[in-house]
Amino acid sequence: MRLELIFQIENKGELSSEIPSDYRRIFVSFLKRAIENINEEKYYEKYFAPTVTKSYSFSVILPKPEFNGDVIRLNGSYIKMIFSSEDRDATGLIFSQAFLKQKHKKFPLPKGNSMTLEKIKKLPEQEITNSKVIFRTIAGAGLLIRYHEREDNKDKYYIIGEENAEKQLKIVLREQLLAFGFSKEDAEDIQIKPIRCKKVVARHYNSFIDATVGMFQMQANPRVLQYLYKAGIGSRSSIGFGLVELVTQDLL
Repeated sequence: MRLELIFQIENKGELSSEIPSDYRRIFVSFLKRAIENINEEKYYEKYFAPTVTKSYSFSVILPKPEFNGDVIRLNGSYIKMIFSSEDRDATGLIFSQAFLKQKHKKFPLPKGNSMTLEKIKKLPEQEITNSKVIFRTIAGAGLLIRYHEREDNKDKYYIIGEENAEKQLKIVLREQLLAFGFSKEDAEDIQIKPIRCKKVVARHYNSFIDATVGMFQMQANPRVLQYLYKAGIGSRSSIGFGLVELVTQDLL
């Protein structure tokens, strides 16, 4: 299921709307609140326990943002969020019900400001039937390829097209797919080819991390491609990274 959520930003004492530059964690908090407030928190552990493999992703699209240190100034008072999920376990239905309960309720932002969910719209999804597709990252949802150095407890992020990036992305995808129940053969039989990609720097809490935006070709079992299209691709897909749209599957 793919949903479009429209939030209105309310700022106190400001001439223009603004939001912290580390805005993704605000929307993770919104997701947590939404799930907490349905069925007596029945689903909270299902989606937010530390070891849970999540089968959803989202992207936050800001209106003509102007980056200014710790703050992003917005040329508009509305923010769009695209939420997408793989629905084998009714994840989309559960979150859509949770979002409906949050409609027209203020959600707090820093400095006494707030945002309010005003509209929810179900978006059309495409069915992938071919084994080769071209994906494009959705605005605001750069793809992360994370390598964790256990000895130093540090993370390195690769950009598609860099040396070792495809190798590391395959490792990340293998772990993601095996955790969701795909076979080892399906999880390992993936090819990635950059078409038009570039690096952007995203803020995540107190760190700046490298992300890939643009188009790339991916070849795999159609069921794998369909899952990644819905659940997000790469590292940290459940906190606002890795959401893609299908450009075409009509490839020779």
